[in-house]
Amino acid sequence: MTLTYGQTLNDDGTVYTWLPDMHIDTYTLSGEGREVWEPRFTRHGFQYVEVSFPDDAVDTFRIEARENHTALETTGRFDCGSSLLNRIHENQRRSLLLNHWGFPTDTSWRDRQGWTADTALFMDGAILNFAGVAEVYDRFLRSLRDARLPDGATPIYAPFGRETSLHNDPSWSGMLVLMPWTLYQHYGDPKYLRDNYEAMVTWMDLMDALILKSGDLYDGYSFGDHSSPGTEDAGTVALSSPEGGAITANGHLYLEARTLARIARLLDRPADAPRYDAMADRIATSFNAAYFDTAANVYATPAQQGYRQTSNLVPLAFGLVPADHEEAVLANLVADLVARGHRLNTGAIGTKLLLPVLTQHGLGDLAYEVATQTEYPSWGYWVGEGATASWETWSHKGPEQTLDHPFLGTVEDWLFMHLAGIQAAAPGYSEVRVAPVIPADLDRVSASVTTPHGRVPSNWLRDNGRLTLTVDIPPGLPTEIRLPFPEDDVEVVDGQAAVADAQDGRTTYRTTSARTVLRTR
Repeated sequence: MTLTYGQTLNDDGTVYTWLPDMHIDTYTLSGEGREVWEPRFTRHGFQYVEVSFPDDAVDTFRIEARENHTALETTGRFDCGSSLLNRIHENQRRSLLLNHWGFPTDTSWRDRQGWTADTALFMDGAILNFAGVAEVYDRFLRSLRDARLPDGATPIYAPFGRETSLHNDPSWSGMLVLMPWTLYQHYGDPKYLRDNYEAMVTWMDLMDALILKSGDLYDGYSFGDHSSPGTEDAGTVALSSPEGGAITANGHLYLEARTLARIARLLDRPADAPRYDAMADRIATSFNAAYFDTAANVYATPAQQGYRQTSNLVPLAFGLVPADHEEAVLANLVADLVARGHRLNTGAIGTKLLLPVLTQHGLGDLAYEVATQTEYPSWGYWVGEGATASWETWSHKGPEQTLDHPFLGTVEDWLFMHLAGIQAAAPGYSEVRVAPVIPADLDRVSASVTTPHGRVPSNWLRDNGRLTLTVDIPPGLPTEIRLPFPEDDVEVVDGQAAVADAQDGRTTYRTTSARTVLRTR
């Protein structure tokens, strides 16, 4: 018997296979009555299973599918008054679950590999939803360290067979620095930094020596803003961004150097921190000289055609824009979004940054407009096309492109951290911040995150024009609550919350009460 698994069908109704020997099981019948078989050392992502056997070999058969993934416990909850956002959340949650199988994978169907950028992009969403992922990522980072070359050159995925020369792409390999930092932010445990520190230093020193030969900028290959709109049109897996990877790669290298300097200080490595801060400063200077048009207030690569959102999101998100130009660079981003009908034009890297950058600049309503679009390219477009998971591309144009691939579904982070507003104000949630976005067209949001200190729910409800926010925290945990209303328009209904700041129509409270309820008048 042959069982062929796939996500799409050929024109003749057979199951499409990406490679001849991939996602195919064979079993030889004994011919002695009823037999039961299940694959033990593999799994398959699929929508269809084609079962074939010689004529008259089998009288009857039955097939049963099992969902197979790392035993992760669901700890995060999200629900809101938008059925569209609830569906988007469930699709991403399913994609995340099915791409943790002993190690984080890019897709359950095609590659099934531990791509570094994919993992770094969807890591926040997985941690917010599930317990048990920290152990998965800890093992994955160990595999990544083990896969390095003797000089510290780091591959783009792990486990790694060294069959390719692709090493040291800052947007992929450089996640060796950013993934431990993300784990530290969520869990507050410096072991993730200590365990990877020597590997980070070796890699960063290798990159520093490399860029010293090329004007303090990385000029090697990078995938760039992978899977940006339009790259899927050829129907293949060649999805690299048309503007190239220069801005994203060097933006990441800057962020990685700056982050490693912070890590060095945390781990009491005083001699290292100034070196990596100096490296970051050199990259920033060369970055702005190479890519920033100060007259137009636009970042672009030499290969770029027209305005690219990601080319401008990266410097905005990573702190590379000169302070006196930041407002103008942001205004150009907003203008492009509006001109596109409030639709994104980003690949995996830019999509991760878009909604948080807007929200952090006081544009939460615009972020909500982008998040709830239903025309291509958008998460809502996937829903309209019948998606049950997040896709690899903004539309599905070829059978190689996967229908379960969570790196574009990072709207998930925004739902928890901004729409519900639950954030770690200090590593490991030793301090909590609740700063919800409250769009005019949404009436309720309910979410909770399980932190190292306990469960933190945040719920807001609009009823008869009045908004009520309820925040529950482990008793005594310092918490900051930010609301987009003037102090005179808000009353404390329950708990002990003191006003810490009130300006520009926004009010910040501080509390350690187990429950705090705020209501607009």
